[in-house]
Amino acid sequence: MLKLGPSIKYAYKLKPFYLYIPIIAFLLFLSLFHRLPEMTQLNDWCTTPYTFDYSYGFHSRLLMGTLFKLLLSPISLKRLYLFILASLVILVVLFSVFFSSAIARSNDKSRIGIGYWTLLLMASPASIAFLFYWGNYGRFDLYLLGVMFTALLLVDKKYFNNLVPLLLGIGMAIHQVFIFTYCAVIIGALFYESYRHAYSKASVIRLLCGIIITLIAFFYFQFATTPLAFETAKDVVSHMNTLSNIPVNEKMIDYEYFRSISEHLDAFVKIGLKDRMAMGGIVIVLMSPLIVLYLRFWRLLYKSSWRFGFVCLSLLPLASLPAFILTIDWGRWFAAVILASFSLIAYLFKRQEPLAVTFFEGLTIRIKKSPYIYVALLAYMMFLNKFEAAAILSFASKILYFFKDYMV
Repeated sequence: MLKLGPSIKYAYKLKPFYLYIPIIAFLLFLSLFHRLPEMTQLNDWCTTPYTFDYSYGFHSRLLMGTLFKLLLSPISLKRLYLFILASLVILVVLFSVFFSSAIARSNDKSRIGIGYWTLLLMASPASIAFLFYWGNYGRFDLYLLGVMFTALLLVDKKYFNNLVPLLLGIGMAIHQVFIFTYCAVIIGALFYESYRHAYSKASVIRLLCGIIITLIAFFYFQFATTPLAFETAKDVVSHMNTLSNIPVNEKMIDYEYFRSISEHLDAFVKIGLKDRMAMGGIVIVLMSPLIVLYLRFWRLLYKSSWRFGFVCLSLLPLASLPAFILTIDWGRWFAAVILASFSLIAYLFKRQEPLAVTFFEGLTIRIKKSPYIYVALLAYMMFLNKFEAAAILSFASKILYFFKDYMV
């Protein structure tokens, strides 16, 4: 009988992994090039941060502008458009590699379940495709997501897992809202890995370093940075206009760098709060099928001997609450909660956590028994379209204003 050599066996073992990547990437690229905005449509609230670099001081949000200028100087709107497009392509690849690595760990009993989980996320309003349309094109969320997927790919890899605390610092340097969105999932993965390694010294040090780096970076970028060397936001805009044709938003600069948090709350958060809360409630109802699946997963994992740890992991979405309280871009935060939650569960399956495997085996059985219901759920999620930013979700807006008009 012919025996396969080690390299051939390894290649055969990885074959499913390489098969899933192009399938997932192809579906996302179709969405990307379907939703891709024109260069003239870019939102100046999104483009403004790219005009800053570390020559203006060591502030949060200046890392990507610094990288942009290092790679594509002299900067221009066309080069920025291509820089963002290249960043989105990289994000699609990272997403595809991460979820493909999870699917590749499946067997015949769980493959349909974890595959459907991936498709459901891609079809939902929280798909990374929410970053493809004009209003979110260039949002720093795309780099924060890139940090999350990179960390989840490295956190269980020997030696490379030592880079994860550094990635947390990088995420904070990109945007301090990272602490309320995708940071908690990485901390959660480090926590889980310390459990998997019986709380070994190295794993606990990585976890503590990650937490400490995150907290120090957050408090520094949020409270300890020096003001910009300009008198007013108008002066900044005039200066930026002499450097490139990239649209800059004076209001964004004013409230991000020259106003206090209380002024920001008065000017943005308190206005339209009731409508935002009503729309948020509608979004929760619309997303209830995903919430049910999420709760089913964690209810099963609560049966584990490590119940305390899984309870902590299941509560990680609560880390996003301050973002909902302090800002108006609820669409981005709903997307972050769902993306982070689905990715963490896929990570636990990828690590072959026994009860996670059991959940996806059960999901596979339910899909086989009632395929039309689960296909209909995919179609329903696609029908809702994608999350936006301050507008949250267009379908939810239509429902809200329909009832408001009806009541009037």
